[in-house]
Amino acid sequence: MIDLIDVGALASWLDAQGFPPGPVEDLVELEGGTQNLLVRFCRAGTGYVLRRPSRHPRPRAGEIILREARVLEALACTDVPHPRWAATCADESVLGINANVMLWLKIEPACLDAAGRAIAAHPEIPFAGATTGTTNLAASALFRDTRDLYAYLTTRLADLPGLQSVESAPIIGTVKRTARNSNSSSRTDPVSAPALTGS
Repeated sequence: MIDLIDVGALASWLDAQGFPPGPVEDLVELEGGTQNLLVRFCRAGTGYVLRRPSRHPRPRAGEIILREARVLEALACTDVPHPRWAATCADESVLGINANVMLWLKIEPACLDAAGRAIAAHPEIPFAGATTGTTNLAASALFRDTRDLYAYLTTRLADLPGLQSVESAPIIGTVKRTARNSNSSSRTDPVSAPALTGS
């Protein structure tokens, strides 16, 4: 899951925040997180832990991480034992998500179930569902950049059973990513945000 971290974007963000300069090195995924990715890295002799939602985040994952980061920040001036908070970022490009794309696929009806299950297993796909109309399978996809998108479209996606055509539309601006479930007041699918703690 370390492939979810765009090291160049992270280094640029750290520079912009005034962290000591140097390369981001020694990335190691930490065990123990059940819902989020924890990655330890070093920069300029200091160890940090980056926490971000997993490849397939649970509802409200980013919102929960932001809330926990605010708690750590508030504890900074207290004697309460806690990890030292260093910074919080809500910029998805730092998370390694620079190409967010909607896919509309036309699949042979006899292959729709198999194709849906196959694409749902791809780590780049947080959502896939059968639809009606000129296409019959819709999916959202997350990629590091357009080269990764191109590689995906021309290899793994092209191998889906019964694939007849694909339309892709990069999302160039997001107006809303949260919603209310009509049966509940809970919010879902927030913009994800990593939190950094120093050691």
